Amino acid sequence: MPNTWFRFKQFTVHQDRCAMKVGTDGVLLGAWVKPPKQGLIFDFGTGTGLIALMLAQRSEAQIIAFESNQSAAEQAQDNFNGSPWAERITAKQADIFQCTEPADKADLIVCNPPFHQSHVVPDKEARKQARHHDLPLSLWFEKAYQLSKTDGKAAFIFPFERYEELKTEIESAGWFIENHTKVISSPEKTPVRSLVLLCKAPIERTDFTFCIENGERGKYHNDFIEIAKAYYLAMPD
Repeated sequence: MPNTWFRFKQFTVHQDRCAMKVGTDGVLLGAWVKPPKQGLIFDFGTGTGLIALMLAQRSEAQIIAFESNQSAAEQAQDNFNGSPWAERITAKQADIFQCTEPADKADLIVCNPPFHQSHVVPDKEARKQARHHDLPLSLWFEKAYQLSKTDGKAAFIFPFERYEELKTEIESAGWFIENHTKVISSPEKTPVRSLVLLCKAPIERTDFTFCIENGERGKYHNDFIEIAKAYYLAMPD
């Protein structure tokens, strides 16, 4: 049974009321993306609030974390209230595709969207709803474009095997890919995830490969240590 909490260096994430627990995908996205120093950040589908908390630690921006599930939204707000940045992070219980458009648009939007991680569908209905969403990912790209500023950016994580397909949908939504980082679990492995940073003006794309482990189970690669050491208790600063 997963822990009901996950402690990081500067905050704790309680997760007993959330279908999707703290996982590597969320940590990757939250640690990889560079938040604006100030301004406004939206987190689409915040779940436990993990990514919003990670960005609050490295930014002075205001953060609104959208979550459609009431229990998860309430838990995210509790996690925010228990953090050092409670005055800057708000959980909004709302379906981003149905709620009233926010008055202000975002400087950055982050999203760890629902996608099929494998052919096995989770048994619990709440987890199924959290990870296996009926809406195509193209709609998440379109909504992020709609709710971001003219010079705003967006960051997503999704399976690498879907990159070529989703690249077309990203461009159809009006975005340009500023950075594509291919995530490998260990050296010599094929990529498992794509991290993409999107912008609204033409730009020369940069491509990177990022490694999580150094080849030995549980031993992190320097790539991961460099971005995660600000958060993980076991990693020295």
